[in-house]
Amino acid sequence: MSQQKSTTRSCKQSVPPSRSPSPPNLPPQRAWVLQERLLSPRTLHFSRTDIFFECSQTITTETFPTGLPSYCLSHAKSTILQTWPATVEEYTSRNLTFPSDKLTSISGLARLHQTSNPYLAGLWGGPALLRQLAWHCTLTTPRLVETTPGCAPRARISTETPTWSWASLHAQVKFIEFDSREEETVEEKARVLDAGTVLASGDPMGPLKGGWVKILAPVNIISVTSDGVFLGGRRLEEDVMEVKLDGITELTGEFYLLSLCRRNVVDYSADRENGDINSYSIYLVLRPEGREGYYQRCELAVAEHFHIPENRREENGEGVGCVEFRGRKEGHVVYLV
Repeated sequence: MSQQKSTTRSCKQSVPPSRSPSPPNLPPQRAWVLQERLLSPRTLHFSRTDIFFECSQTITTETFPTGLPSYCLSHAKSTILQTWPATVEEYTSRNLTFPSDKLTSISGLARLHQTSNPYLAGLWGGPALLRQLAWHCTLTTPRLVETTPGCAPRARISTETPTWSWASLHAQVKFIEFDSREEETVEEKARVLDAGTVLASGDPMGPLKGGWVKILAPVNIISVTSDGVFLGGRRLEEDVMEVKLDGITELTGEFYLLSLCRRNVVDYSADRENGDINSYSIYLVLRPEGREGYYQRCELAVAEHFHIPENRREENGEGVGCVEFRGRKEGHVVYLV
């Protein structure tokens, strides 16, 4: 029987026995170290007051020999590896000496999550790809700023990695959580027709030379000025649409809203019997790439209690450049690159 290898690393975090412990973070907050930790079957963490034993199922200590309480496991291996978005969120919170290694240094974890669907620039193809496009950058990434001199937060890493991938940015990202509540329904407004990447080497999980997502969705023109966001000449109030910035520059000019989906969540806080339906529309904010029907992603927008009427001529996007226009309801066939 082959013997599996374990890793042992010291931890500076102090966890007094009298306080509720939390899973130890390794001293160097490095992306490569995270991969080593998650791929190892067993790990020992040493703190000043306790020893933590971590495996794929749980974390135990001398104080909690049967396992830490569930509320302490947000950064545990089992939690991080539960879903691919959770893995990416933890991974992007850590630093890389060379941000261009973003896809390479998570390739081992990607193989751990391997499915029958193709791996596309840090996302998984197939039916789940559409919802994986709904990621956004966190407002601040101090760890990245402090440990990577010369690389601005939320800066575009490379023109080779497609803009619809989180790996194209030097930033910590979060994914929109779908189906996180029993009272939630999701209406998908877009449909992925095709997707692919151009490999820089023979490794499908390594660096890229490009990629595309061919998508069918309603696309509408918006104007962003110092006075606000305008759609069809109508100003959208700030409390209607929240734009989550990906870039390092202010968003101004003419852009395009691609409708991804709408979340309907029932809130029983006011009416415990029937509940109130809160509707959230999720859009990608795009800019033209140069070729007709080709766009680059630049932001994510979330609008509460708002959607674009399909029967409004000035708002149905008939003038939007696309590969094919299939009517007001289905929308436009465009390429994201």
